[in-house]
Amino acid sequence: MIKHYLTIIFRTLMQQKMRSVLSVLCITAGLICFSLCSYYYYVFTNADKTLSTYDRLVVIRSQSSIRHYIGLPHEEFKKIEEIAGDAIEAKNAEFSFKGIYVTSSNDRYSVTGSITTSDYFKLYPTRLVEGRWEDFNEEFNQAVVTTEFMKRFADKDVKIGSTIKLSDIDYQIVAIVEPYEVGVNLNLVPGQVFLTAPCVRERVEKHGFSYLMKPGVDLKVINERLKAGKWGDSPDLTPCFYWKSEDQLTNAMPLYLAVLGLLILLIALINYFSFSVGAFVNRMNTIRLRQSLGGKAFHLWGWLCGEQCVIILASLLITLLATESIFPMVMSYFSLFAQGELYVDLGTLLRMQLQIGGYLFLLPIVISAVTVHRVMKYLHGSGLSGRQSRGSLVLRNVLQTFQLFITLGFISGIIAISAAMDHSFEEKFPSLTEEDQENLIPFSISARSEEMQQHRAEIIRALKQGAWCESVSEYAYGHIIDMKPGEATTLLVDETFLDQVHVERKHHQGEIFAYVTKEFDESFRIRRDSAFQKVWYEGVDYPIVGQHQHYVSYNKQLVLLPLPLSIKHTNGYIKLKDGCNRAEALKEIDAILNKYYPVNEPYVVESLFEKEMTGYILMKNLFIVCAVLAILITLLGLYQSISLDTERRQKEVTIRKINGAKKMVIYRLFGRRYIVLLSIAFVLSLPVSGFILVLSKYSYEFNVMTVSIFTLPLLITILVVGLTIGWKIWKIAQINPAEVIKSE
Repeated sequence: MIKHYLTIIFRTLMQQKMRSVLSVLCITAGLICFSLCSYYYYVFTNADKTLSTYDRLVVIRSQSSIRHYIGLPHEEFKKIEEIAGDAIEAKNAEFSFKGIYVTSSNDRYSVTGSITTSDYFKLYPTRLVEGRWEDFNEEFNQAVVTTEFMKRFADKDVKIGSTIKLSDIDYQIVAIVEPYEVGVNLNLVPGQVFLTAPCVRERVEKHGFSYLMKPGVDLKVINERLKAGKWGDSPDLTPCFYWKSEDQLTNAMPLYLAVLGLLILLIALINYFSFSVGAFVNRMNTIRLRQSLGGKAFHLWGWLCGEQCVIILASLLITLLATESIFPMVMSYFSLFAQGELYVDLGTLLRMQLQIGGYLFLLPIVISAVTVHRVMKYLHGSGLSGRQSRGSLVLRNVLQTFQLFITLGFISGIIAISAAMDHSFEEKFPSLTEEDQENLIPFSISARSEEMQQHRAEIIRALKQGAWCESVSEYAYGHIIDMKPGEATTLLVDETFLDQVHVERKHHQGEIFAYVTKEFDESFRIRRDSAFQKVWYEGVDYPIVGQHQHYVSYNKQLVLLPLPLSIKHTNGYIKLKDGCNRAEALKEIDAILNKYYPVNEPYVVESLFEKEMTGYILMKNLFIVCAVLAILITLLGLYQSISLDTERRQKEVTIRKINGAKKMVIYRLFGRRYIVLLSIAFVLSLPVSGFILVLSKYSYEFNVMTVSIFTLPLLITILVVGLTIGWKIWKIAQINPAEVIKSE
């Protein structure tokens, strides 16, 4: 019985080799896209749930909202803990750490982790491999490292009790632990080292403590006690305990990613199941013959369900193989920044793909049952007419309209992000020309590398000596100036920087100066009163001599001041000469800078535009991938649809041509349905695309909404759809009626 089913299923699939292969590839693309996007959503929403302490973790926020952080001095936290009493089992303060580890062979590696307190592993438990928890305390500079750190970075002689140097500070290893799962404590890249030092508890004012409560604690009772205390006149200053589970997914971007992936998978599934059901109905003669020979509805259901399950199984296997073997190779072509931002734990991703695949097998069971029920009802009620029912055509039209609608949305997103990217850069750097965007190359004298700071002069000299170099400037971020009632950001710059960003000089070489933005003048009105024509910074009065338009900081109240010679950690711009060999120049800059950067995280040499717009570029590339997949899957679906239509209506075309119908009539007969579907999809995409763009500004600043955002996607879609279905319609319009009659 099973062998008979499998024989029929594989024989049917082999008769339609090309369509079967295309269906598998479409679903595979949808599965990979959805599983990747779902992975990031899972990381930011569910990873902490694997912890045994998850339901007992709490944080302190303002009484007004869990999103409102409050800064409290160390003494205030002691007061909160006294009010909570013995309900608290452990507490922890932590700060993200990213440092450089230098091996005995002088290799540099970038490592990540946390500077934390001794209770960290009570709140976030993991398996202890070697050492004792009791030895980890903040009285000394100590480190707990993961097994991953020991395998990838540590020298062979490093063990418990050894001292390692991280960012020029010595730490003693007191324990080795298993690494955390990706996403725990909202860390996309799992920490490799956990450090403690005497200064940790004194630095909690900005970040605060996290707490582990004892089982059965009622937070409402504790919060009522806190509310009764004296914390200030505003509810924003009153502390309140919240379960950490309430503080998940503060950024909507992971949810957007999951939705994008789901849309791609939906398009792929709609494409396949629409074709599968259409092809099944087109085999009506075979179905009726099987029914007359005693075939039951259950047998037909097994036939159709088996075909669909085989396609999904093949897609799932290819997805797993591609993820395991091809995905790491593809990721290696991304920039190191992108690899860090898009870090993926393959084990977790493969498990998610298996779960998604398991759910997908439910679809053939339901869809095939509904299809067989409708087909049997149609056969019993109307007999064999050779045409699909109106209901099935309506369903297919709706599904294809949905595919076109999603495709239009993705193309609109690409155009919108491109426009917003250009607008954002122009708004931030209005004084720079298009040539400056490409010719200014940012660089940084890393604050994490003492050796690089010591060789700063040598590095600058090597950059200036390059045949491709026109000039090299330096700048550093200064302290915030309290202007009362607002604040201003300071940028300490050299004379060359002013020339590179086109600041009109109002001072002589060597004189002290202060250049301010127009917004600075308007906000603080300093120069409207002759008594306030200077900016006071670190005990020195700097005369305001002019304005500038270089908003390197998003705070537009920006003051440019002279760069002191004492500063070691600086950033800067390398300006390339017009017409130089750009690829060769970037290669030489890379060689100069990366002598001092970690092996696993070298400095990425790129233009100012690429550096500043990294987030936009990542989002644009994501939309491009989704748009390409959506277009390919939709076009394959349309091609399969027009192929089924032309096969099913071949006799009708023959009769029309015998009765004198011209080719234009045939073109309208098949083409008008797709024109109507595309028109409906475009009309639906107008308000929805606009709404999505407006919502998206909370994650990315989509400020530009031009007509091209909506018209260009329509033109692109018309072109690709027209080319896809046009050839098939032209082919059937050329059909010779005599050949069709002869074949019948």
